[in-house]
Amino acid sequence: MAHVRFQEVSITTEKQGKCCVCNKSCKVKKKFYQTLSPFNRNAGGSVKNRQEIILEISAERDAWLIQPPKHKKCEQALGQQPLQEREDE
Repeated sequence: MAHVRFQEVSITTEKQGKCCVCNKSCKVKKKFYQTLSPFNRNAGGSVKNRQEIILEISAERDAWLIQPPKHKKCEQALGQQPLQEREDE
């Protein structure tokens, strides 16, 4: 069986600042991507073209850039913290 590899459309972006968890300087890099394939369809059911994909991943990138940067370890620590029980008095 033949292996088909679809072309990737991507944007790589980085942001830097102070980590919102540990307050140390932080630099984070992320790649936003989709592929040009017959399985990648828009809401109308037609195959997305390069311009539609770039608009979508640009919107994802802009939403990501608004959020403050976090180290990967800090982000994992936030996800693993147990919920603190409140004592009702």
